[in-house]
Amino acid sequence: MRPSAEERRQRIIQAAHELIPAVGVQGLTHRLVAERARVPLGSTTYYFATLADLVDAALAAATDVTTECLRDWSERLEASTDVPATLAELVGEWVEDGEQLATWNELYTAAGHRPELRALARVWSDGLADLLTAYATDQAAARDAAAFVDGVVMHALIRDEPVDSARLARVIAVLLGRYPA
Repeated sequence: MRPSAEERRQRIIQAAHELIPAVGVQGLTHRLVAERARVPLGSTTYYFATLADLVDAALAAATDVTTECLRDWSERLEASTDVPATLAELVGEWVEDGEQLATWNELYTAAGHRPELRALARVWSDGLADLLTAYATDQAAARDAAAFVDGVVMHALIRDEPVDSARLARVIAVLLGRYPA
């Protein structure tokens, strides 16, 4: 049975999303995506006239993954009796996902060059800040904690060492302003 037009389009987007951590946004080509999606090359250019359109769709798919992750984090933080420790544990798990980490780095980099991608890049940091508002003294403290976590995540991208959860929890506690240092 032939896939429907929408199924083929989604396979192309998924293939591009999967390739970004391996080849980066700059290394993505219609040909690579077609091979990965197992579709004719013409299909990628039919659904995505430009490579920028295809990259945008793949990065939008990455934000769907992030939104789901933030929902999971919200549930885990709500159930937590030690929010800083739980958040540190979640960050540690997040940075172990090298593909997701590389994809977000690519999105941040692309958004630095293409302003139209900045809203997608902010899904993570704004979503995390919104989530942390419930556990912080105010919105500014939540944004500070989210920015710090963003920095920890970027730091993890260039290091091959696990996150020090105890240290991270102490700093998060101070930034949130509700917990002793």
